[in-house]
Amino acid sequence: MSPAKFPAIAYFILLLAAILLLAPAALAHADESETAEGKAIVEEGLSCDGLADGQLEAVGEYLMELMHPGESHELTHATMGIKEGTDYHEKFHINLAQSMYCGEMPMAGMMGMMNWWNSNVPRYSWGGQMMGQQGYGAHAYWTLTTTLYVVLLIGIIGLVYFWFLKFWNGTRRK
Repeated sequence: MSPAKFPAIAYFILLLAAILLLAPAALAHADESETAEGKAIVEEGLSCDGLADGQLEAVGEYLMELMHPGESHELTHATMGIKEGTDYHEKFHINLAQSMYCGEMPMAGMMGMMNWWNSNVPRYSWGGQMMGQQGYGAHAYWTLTTTLYVVLLIGIIGLVYFWFLKFWNGTRRK
């Protein structure tokens, strides 16, 4: 290799390394600006009727960042098989915003059966109920279940008590 070509290859390798090292920072900055845009929309309390899909995606990114801050946001994407920059990624965050910010239920096929969002997201918590019930009627079922457990416990204690009395009386007579 001639000495004249070596610096050109070295510069090319350095340039390529710099691009590869700076690309994640640029992508992270894009996510941060999208999150900031979503935060601004939520704080202003804008109506969903006037929001474009890009704005809804930003709101969805912001809400997901509240639930899963930092690296856990990306790990959650990886766990669900969502790749950054795909149509599915965009639709996921749009649906998240429509569901949590707008109060719509578009996520039946995606995550509508397990509404696990809770107190990490201000004003938009669903209570963590299964099957999208949002806690509706939970108090009545809780009262009924508790009453049945108390009756069952009293019955078991009564049976054990009478069995013990019968056993005790049987051994004393012999």
